[in-house]
Amino acid sequence: MSNDHISLTSSPCPIAFLSTDAAVGEPEIRDAYTTTFKNMNKRISNFTESYSTCSENQILAVTAMLVGGVAITRALNDETMIKKLLKSCRDISKQILDNT
Repeated sequence: MSNDHISLTSSPCPIAFLSTDAAVGEPEIRDAYTTTFKNMNKRISNFTESYSTCSENQILAVTAMLVGGVAITRALNDETMIKKLLKSCRDISKQILDNT
C-alpha cells in the first residue's frame, strides 16, 4: 500500500476501486468480484505460509483492511490523513501476519 498504488501509477487494486459498483451490480459482476476477493485471500495466504500460520479469519481481516484502506484513501483529499491511514493499514496488517 503506497501513494502510487492509490493514485493508479502502479498496480491499481481493482477490488478496492470496484467494491461500491459490485455491491449494486448484476449477479455476474458480484460473482466476478467474489472470485477476485477469494483469489486475493489465497494469494495473501500463500505468501504468508512460509513464515506464518495465519488463520482464515486473520487473512480475511487483513484483506478487508487492505481493500478498505485503499478504497477510503481514494476518497480523501487530506494528504496527511492518507499517509496516516496507509501506514496504519500496513503496520497493523504486518502485526497480524507476523504474530502467528
